[in-house]
Amino acid sequence: MLSTLNTMQDAMFSTMRSAMVAGRESILLPSTFGSHTRSKQMTLVAREIDDAYLVSLAAPGVSTDDLTVKVSGGRITIEGYDRAKTNEVMKVSVDGFLGPRTILAVQSFLKQQGLEVGPMDGVLGKRTVSSLQEFLTTHSLDVGPIDGRFGRRTARALQKWLHDLDVCAEGFSIGPIDGLFGPRSVVALQMSLNALPIPTEHDCSFSREIELPRDADLQSKNVNVTHENGLLTVSVPKVATKPVRTLEINGAQQQELASRMVEAEDNQVVSDVARKADAALELRDELDEKARVLFAEVEEKHDSDWEHVVSKEEELKSRLADEGLVDEEMVAHIIALHGTDAAEACLEDARRLSAWTPAVEDLVEMGFEDVTANRKALLKHDGSIKAVVKELVAKQAQP
Repeated sequence: MLSTLNTMQDAMFSTMRSAMVAGRESILLPSTFGSHTRSKQMTLVAREIDDAYLVSLAAPGVSTDDLTVKVSGGRITIEGYDRAKTNEVMKVSVDGFLGPRTILAVQSFLKQQGLEVGPMDGVLGKRTVSSLQEFLTTHSLDVGPIDGRFGRRTARALQKWLHDLDVCAEGFSIGPIDGLFGPRSVVALQMSLNALPIPTEHDCSFSREIELPRDADLQSKNVNVTHENGLLTVSVPKVATKPVRTLEINGAQQQELASRMVEAEDNQVVSDVARKADAALELRDELDEKARVLFAEVEEKHDSDWEHVVSKEEELKSRLADEGLVDEEMVAHIIALHGTDAAEACLEDARRLSAWTPAVEDLVEMGFEDVTANRKALLKHDGSIKAVVKELVAKQAQP
């Protein structure tokens, strides 16, 4: 029975083995597997009612003890810890196909071993392969350089580990340990993954922030936070508005001011007010004169339309802001790396930084609190957490 299955699988995946040649020692997946982490789908939403703003975050499965609400400078920040389900383990189909589900199980297993695999997306990318190479290296298996490429040496090391693990069904043979990682090797991988208690989810922290309008009274004692049925709600009252008062023009107001000045007991205060009023009038006259001169100069110019010329650097900064990169230091750093003529390279770095947001958060949790330095290091090392951590630790060790 098993020999028949192996023969059918060899025929179905002959193209997979033929792709393992020089210059193409990587396995390509047909699609990207969706994230299984609930926290990535949590969105902070604010809506306005008559006398307050309601900020809501749907956080199903997150306990109240794992949530924190902070307010500062007109912003509300909600931080939380999404704990994985401990009673569920992953199972994959034993079909000899190295698809997204199987790769997601590999990523979950590696993460379970404390390795950084990047996003849990079912894609056998460089970060996942690098983590796999690190894992195999810890078992004294030769993978060659840890370069994120699933080549024959890495495949042979994985075959050797599966052979030594020996948890496949009785009578099943992984076949030769030749680094070709064909369907038999994939079946052995799938059987081994199913035999291990691999979690479907992993614990992760999350943070969401939103800025409220200026009339939101975040310092009010009436700010209320509730968490019921998986929905966290923050109710922020509005600043009480004063009634509209109509001001009189000239006449009565000037008489009232004169009356108050006469009644003032401190003549020095009256003198200061008068002096400031005179200075204000002088300043007004000066500004009026400058405005008349400026208007006269504009009148003398030709009537042709002015064209607002935007420099390459300003245009690039605007495009980087559209990609979500507003940190002035990081913007200047990226432009300095590539120059204003390499706009696409700058934009690609901005997109990569956006995709590496979880990695930056992980680095902050490790104690590297300088977010800008973390981002620069990620760009320098092409997103390798291991290399970034080495560099940051070395910098901290410097006197």
